[in-house]
Amino acid sequence: MNLQLSRMLVNQQVDFQHYLFSQSEAAILRQIHNCMHCTRLEDCEAYLAAPHPVSRDDFRFCPNHASINRLKKL
Repeated sequence: MNLQLSRMLVNQQVDFQHYLFSQSEAAILRQIHNCMHCTRLEDCEAYLAAPHPVSRDDFRFCPNHASINRLKKL
């Protein structure tokens, strides 16, 4: 896993096995690419460092927001 993506998955309570096997390799590579080229790293770090986020859904700054939310619903 690359950069903050793995930490965000943990934060959002997405099981790693579910992450790997419920979507295509292309989708995973796109998410890694999104994270590697993210321009909101400071927002991400602050969100992930917060002891108790106000809402687990309050990460719309993340370029993988839609993908992660979709995984939470599967």
